[in-house]
Amino acid sequence: MTTYDIYVVAQDGLLNLQGTPAKVTQTTSDDTFPPVWATDYPKPGGVTETTERVLVKTDEAGTAYFVCLPGGATAPSVLQVRQGRDAADQVLVANLKGNVALTADTETNWTATGLTAGTTYTDTTDSLTITQTATVTFTAGPASASQSTVTASPTSVVADGSTTSTITVTLKDANGNPVSGKTVALAHTSGPGTPTISAASGPSDASGVVTFTVKSTAAGAAAFTATDTTDSVTITQTATVTFTAGPVSASQSTVTASPTSVVADGVSQSTITVTLKDANGNPVSGKMVALAHTSGPGTPTISAASGPSDASGVVTFTVKSATTGADVFTATDTTD
Repeated sequence: MTTYDIYVVAQDGLLNLQGTPAKVTQTTSDDTFPPVWATDYPKPGGVTETTERVLVKTDEAGTAYFVCLPGGATAPSVLQVRQGRDAADQVLVANLKGNVALTADTETNWTATGLTAGTTYTDTTDSLTITQTATVTFTAGPASASQSTVTASPTSVVADGSTTSTITVTLKDANGNPVSGKTVALAHTSGPGTPTISAASGPSDASGVVTFTVKSTAAGAAAFTATDTTDSVTITQTATVTFTAGPVSASQSTVTASPTSVVADGVSQSTITVTLKDANGNPVSGKMVALAHTSGPGTPTISAASGPSDASGVVTFTVKSATTGADVFTATDTTD
């Protein structure tokens, strides 16, 4: 504060001047009060994906200082805001701090730039969290041949033309994100027979999944390959289903003799070949077979079986006799 003496004299229109000056003593007052925000200020002034504007207005001229921090960050002190620092006293980069000149009762603004989309920031001029946020939707890229998968469940079913295995195709992009809305085709690329492939369950769903069912009457390992026909991407991984033979069929299985005629000398032999097959003609392996003499003269000698039926469903025996005549031999799958 400073005290001043102000001296004043007056003169009339006839130039009559007062004889003694009057004195007025006054002491100036210091401005010790900070600016006051106008009602509703500071306030949001607009936001984009990477910028945020703040509007300010005060009752007197001066300067407004700003720092922009991620939402939820510790509030800095007044001095730190003026110096462009955060609560940890770290100096902020230029686009996240600034100041503007204030004119009394006049709105002005400051804009933070280079922000991250979808992130909430706090303007620490007034610790006000901006209501509006920016949203970015990140979508999956094209299906990746190496990241996508093709699996079968179960991996082994009976080759009876009705029992099915489910093939699941999961489309993923290069980063493993599921790819939806794609049309997928499934093809039989190796293995016996011509398996029946159902229609697809539909376009790939939100999880990138399309399913098929497969069935076959031909025994053996069948491989299946999937292709995203929307983008012409053939999936590297394949699914293999092993179709196994069903139970032995009495009518499909065979019993043959070679030769069909031998000398009845008790030494010469004929070989009886039993071939086990299921209802669809697939060979049935691993079964025990017995051979019996069921009609004809004498008592032919029957050797032991060659073993369980092999991969071709075959078991062999030899027979010999010292009695002439036609002998009939019957085979039985004793396992079943």
